Amino acid sequence: MRQMIRWILIGCILCFTQCKKNVPASGLPPVTEEGKNSFGFKLNGNTWVPYYDCGFFSGPTAALNFYTNRDSVGNYVWPVGFELQAQRVSTNSTSYFEMKTRFSVFPYPSYISHTGNIFDSLDISFKKESCCDTYNAIPLYSPGTVMITKLDTSNKIISGTFSFNLYTYIGQDLDSVVITDGRFDLKFEASICY
Repeated sequence: MRQMIRWILIGCILCFTQCKKNVPASGLPPVTEEGKNSFGFKLNGNTWVPYYDCGFFSGPTAALNFYTNRDSVGNYVWPVGFELQAQRVSTNSTSYFEMKTRFSVFPYPSYISHTGNIFDSLDISFKKESCCDTYNAIPLYSPGTVMITKLDTSNKIISGTFSFNLYTYIGQDLDSVVITDGRFDLKFEASICY
């Protein structure tokens, strides 16, 4: 009996320690450059922050993932390539946001090695809640900004702000979403739920 209670307690401890659980703020996180693993933006004027309830079966990777490129032995590679995935899961629907450096060499650079606007070097997509259409960035059609304000490979932090329009065709009509006031402050290899 004692052993069974011990295993139940261990299971509970693992459940509660497997991810950082924070109740998401009602507004956007502040713009910071400290590796706070914060992310958010306004979608057509409404606040969008990632959210997925931590739980025993959800794992710690449900709300926000940020991966950077590494070499074959696990060391971070310079210049930096990355992939950011965020999702917001509500009661009945889920929306997804993805931003990643392009890994094709033409016509865009593959990786980033400096601060400044890297919008033209990214693949960006967004899938709205209760919608099957994916909205994408079209840099030549409607330029935007993804301003890297901090790229610190020693402390493994990348921070910045962003704003742009994303587009999709619904039938034969071009539809768009407007993303403004975006901000991120991430540690390399961040993987969190809230």
